[in-house]
Amino acid sequence: MRFHRVCAIAAALTVALLAGPGPARALDAPSVPPSGAQGAVLVPPPGWVKRDFEMHLGPVTITTMWVKGAGSPDNINLGNESLDAPVAVEIFAGAAKMGLEQVGGRGAVKISHTEKLCNGTQNGWLLESNLSFGTHPVDTEQVFSVGKTHAFILTYTRLQGAPEDPVARRALDTLCTT
Repeated sequence: MRFHRVCAIAAALTVALLAGPGPARALDAPSVPPSGAQGAVLVPPPGWVKRDFEMHLGPVTITTMWVKGAGSPDNINLGNESLDAPVAVEIFAGAAKMGLEQVGGRGAVKISHTEKLCNGTQNGWLLESNLSFGTHPVDTEQVFSVGKTHAFILTYTRLQGAPEDPVARRALDTLCTT
C-alpha cells in the first residue's frame, strides 16, 4: 500500500517547509486550494500568509502552505494523494503513524485518535508527533480526511517546544473534503 511512504514524505516535507519557499501574499478566508487539491476547503488562521507552493513527495502533492508571519517557522500545509480505491481514514492515518514512528522512533507520535472535522460534520483523524531532522526538532499536528477521489493531510508545524497557537490548531478542524 502506498500509504507506507508517508513517513519519508512527512520528514522531507517538514525540513523543506522550514526553509520557507517563494514570495508571500495576503490570504482571503475561506480558501480553496489549487486545482491539484480539488475537494478540500479550509479556513486558515486570520493573519497567516498564503505562499504559492507545490511539492511532490512520492504519491503526495503538497499544494498550499500558510505561514504565521515574517520570521516565524510556523506553517500549515495541505497535501493530497489520489486514491485508486476507497480507503478508510483510519487506514490512511495508521500508515502515516507507522511511518512517523519509523522516522522519529518509537513514541514519536504522542497522540493518535479520531477527530471531528468540517465544523463537526466529518470524521477525520489527528496525529501529534515530535520529530527531529538534523538541527530542526519540530512538533507536528496533522489531521487526515478522505474524500471521494483524494486523501488529504493538513499539517501544522512549529519548532519543538514552541507554544501551540490555538488559532492554528482550530484551523486544522475546519478541513472539509468531498
